[in-house]
Amino acid sequence: MVTLEYRSERVNVNTDASGKVTRINCG
Repeated sequence: MVTLEYRSERVNVNTDASGKVTRINCG
């Protein structure tokens, strides 16, 4: 999982084993 700072909110990007993005959460 990669956590990015975006517009002062956290965006969590979940990826699978091949590196494809499977889900994006703002929280």
